[in-house]
Amino acid sequence: MAKGGNLILIRALSRTPWSQVNELRGLPPSMTRGSARLNRVTARTAMIRRLRSQASRTPILGPSLRRIRRLVEYRGLCRKYGKAFSDDGIGSINVFDRFSFPFCSPDGMYLLQNYRGELHEPGTCAHMIENYAGRPICFIDIGAHLGFFSAFAAHLCPENTVYAFEPNPDSFRVLQKNFELNQIRGDICALALSDEVAKVPFKGRSMKVSADDAEMMVDTDRFDLWCERHAIKADVIKIDVHGSEGKVLFGMQETLRHGNLGLYFEVHPQHLLCDYSLKDVVDLVLDSGFEMAEIAIFRTEKEFRLSPVDTAARHRLIDPDAWTKYQTIHRRMFYCWKPDNTGEEAAATSH
Repeated sequence: MAKGGNLILIRALSRTPWSQVNELRGLPPSMTRGSARLNRVTARTAMIRRLRSQASRTPILGPSLRRIRRLVEYRGLCRKYGKAFSDDGIGSINVFDRFSFPFCSPDGMYLLQNYRGELHEPGTCAHMIENYAGRPICFIDIGAHLGFFSAFAAHLCPENTVYAFEPNPDSFRVLQKNFELNQIRGDICALALSDEVAKVPFKGRSMKVSADDAEMMVDTDRFDLWCERHAIKADVIKIDVHGSEGKVLFGMQETLRHGNLGLYFEVHPQHLLCDYSLKDVVDLVLDSGFEMAEIAIFRTEKEFRLSPVDTAARHRLIDPDAWTKYQTIHRRMFYCWKPDNTGEEAAATSH
């Protein structure tokens, strides 16, 4: 096992109560920290086997067991990818056995999902494959984070170009790495897209923060202006900006009105939105000539299911009190298209 994996293992075990560690290892709960330290490494293999057996019988794990189970998974990633993962957080992502690409995820989140046989936003991925695989597009990834959808879109067709926007400097560095790993054609921008050109407070992945609570100040630009300066015509846009979707959309009004494109955007509940209401966001998209459909349960369903946003659905969408608990926690993903776009046929297809 790589050295990095051992370090991760020791760190996680050090946060687990010794009585529980001893119990999992088949040792007396009263064993002291000093005497347990001597047996810590030698008993690790037996402990992991016991953990796996217990995890298979326990539907709901406590915090300590969840932490150790994740540790076991990290150990599996270290074995699978060796130093590439233990030193740099690099592994690979498999998408429905149709696409595979290298990916850097320092915290292991995306790789852990794949290791378990899961996928980040499988409903969105399935819809993109159905409608854009093998079709050359210019893909815009707004709120790209580490670049999962940038890398995925680049592999949908070898001729694709990708432009990604990420203002958080830590995420931006990983995004750069993933562009290099996947040799993506296009560019990355250390910008937050908004409805103004300014410098604004930012925290984590959100602009909804006061200057006093901000972690940093970031530059913003309007998408319409950016496209004009760089002569870019978008074919597909994906937006995931943790509550700033209104600011991004109102900064691309010309693109929305005159562009013939597909639009994916994640909608957050009203209390997380920045400056614009749910009604503002939905009205702008519909008034720009788009049809809308929700990709239902997009975070867990491997086959997408589209629910058209008709008049009744629109009223439920813009009413914060009509959101279910699941929708509030997991957010909602929408696909939008112009009626004369090929996306109309795609959006009418439900799997």
